[in-house]
Amino acid sequence: MACMQWQNVIELKREILSGNLGRHPGQINITGASYICQTTRFSLETVLYQNYYLIMRVEEYFGVCVHTPDQINMEIVSEIPGISLETAINDARLPLQIAAMDAYLGVEYPHENFCKEAVVLPRGTPIERAVKRDKLIAEKAHI
Repeated sequence: MACMQWQNVIELKREILSGNLGRHPGQINITGASYICQTTRFSLETVLYQNYYLIMRVEEYFGVCVHTPDQINMEIVSEIPGISLETAINDARLPLQIAAMDAYLGVEYPHENFCKEAVVLPRGTPIERAVKRDKLIAEKAHI
């Protein structure tokens, strides 16, 4: 998969569904699912941040998508275990599609076989770690 690039998610979706990137996603099922609402309030701030995550287990990998609360709700976790990644990728709900494609790519292209480098964040407060994480991402993306 190295050096492959797509112009948008629609192109990537088409390649996955065609079976051009590995096993056909109809042959791979979702084992389990979780829905998380995580909240954060940094010291001395009044803003409460809320992040919503759809997480699905597929073989040895977890596919994830962060989403807005109006895109899906937690009932999805009882709908998707046992369905194929093909079904999830074809679903009308974008967070389900994205998490399924993430899971597919993780299963077919495991990080340990395709990543050049692993980065471990140093210890610190949540805000310190967020600043360090953002700096590392910007450096890796050459921003």
